[in-house]
Amino acid sequence: MATKQENSGSDKWQTNFCICSPLVDCLFAYCAPCYLYGQTQDRMRDPSMQTANMNNDDCSSFACLHCVTGCGFIMVMKQREEIRNRYSIKGSSCGDCCATYWCIACTMMQQDNEVKRREAARMANHTVTQGYQAPQGMMMPQQQIQQQPAVQYQQQPQHQQIQHQQQPVQYQQQPSGQVQYHEKK
Repeated sequence: MATKQENSGSDKWQTNFCICSPLVDCLFAYCAPCYLYGQTQDRMRDPSMQTANMNNDDCSSFACLHCVTGCGFIMVMKQREEIRNRYSIKGSSCGDCCATYWCIACTMMQQDNEVKRREAARMANHTVTQGYQAPQGMMMPQQQIQQQPAVQYQQQPQHQQIQHQQQPVQYQQQPSGQVQYHEKK
């Protein structure tokens, strides 16, 4: 469902019905209307056309409906109604149906030019209230340093003394070459 936007101009169509300009769009409207339909849908979603792709889902849907059944004018009629609602243009569903049915190429050209003009006016009226501001540098958040109580070390009990302590040993060499050892007491 279309949402109403600010009325940028009048409540009438600002572009004429039988204007075949620009020439490229005119050729698309007569030879490959699915591309112009897709372009207009993209322009309504993103007026800057930065993400535009003429061969989008809208183009494919229109091509299938128009080539298989010959009823592509129904999609163009719904698009026209969406444009009228978005920009508060006076008109009726009956008028949309007649314009679309009798000259689908003229209708598509008018719709694309209308969206271009209205969106350009809306962007021109959009004033910048605040200029560019450089982002702040990276900063570490300040942490609260909590004073922790001083660690108190407790004396560990000393190891119990061993009951049998080793006595120093004295070595003596005998004239026979044997070594004898004696414990000192």
